[in-house]
Amino acid sequence: MGLKKPEMSEQPIKTGAARLLENGIFHAAGLVLVLAVKQHYSTADPEALRWILTPVARIVALLTGTNFEWVRQAGFVNHSHGVVIAPACAGVNFLIICFGALFFTFVSRWRGNLGKCAWFGISAVAAFLATLIANSLRIILSICLYNAPIYSGRITPDKVHQLAGIVIFVTLLTLIWLAAKKMIQRYDPMGTPPPGTRSRCIGRTPLSTIVLLVPFAWYGLITVIVPLLNGAAGRYGSGFAEHALMVMFVCGCGFLITAWATAQAKKKVDRPD
Repeated sequence: MGLKKPEMSEQPIKTGAARLLENGIFHAAGLVLVLAVKQHYSTADPEALRWILTPVARIVALLTGTNFEWVRQAGFVNHSHGVVIAPACAGVNFLIICFGALFFTFVSRWRGNLGKCAWFGISAVAAFLATLIANSLRIILSICLYNAPIYSGRITPDKVHQLAGIVIFVTLLTLIWLAAKKMIQRYDPMGTPPPGTRSRCIGRTPLSTIVLLVPFAWYGLITVIVPLLNGAAGRYGSGFAEHALMVMFVCGCGFLITAWATAQAKKKVDRPD
């Protein structure tokens, strides 16, 4: 009797080109959605943005007891607090940032077209809900600070509102991205390295730390780099420079805090009992 040949796996092994094509199709679909939303936002008036302005206004009204009046050419207005929920603060850029950071980072980790399609939908829904939460928190904070004795010549309500918005957006984006990363590491066998293995490094920086830059890079890309390429620096001058400095400062601090917290959490996991 001859030796029996080892049985081969029935599941075909995909080549690098096949993986690239499979993921490329979904990356292209994600890019189409991002560009479509961005184009819609760039030309939309308040009426066209009621799909996102209305739920934000209702959440803020419910939590604060503040009434908003719909003004066709402005948005939702509260005259007593001087608050306007207008297209400029609709949060659509954050919606794009959140979707991009979630979808493009993790879509390749899902096996099969069904899983990737599901992640497309999950990323879109999560980004929309995160936008409603972040924008509502930002407006509520603005209402609370409206009469606060913190303003001076250089510290204006607009600047405080802008900085508070950046902090809220970056914080929520980071938390959602880390939660998605943790979820995929938990449920995807390929997501977590085997115990005892070391993280790959680029120079002296662990790759796991560099990956943490993703949400901050997305925020900087959409809020600073893209407007800069569109000539925002020439149109807004020092105003855009202040905005860019705020974004870089908040993102830099956020990355350092996130990297430190992640390192501390890893030490606790790796520490022997």
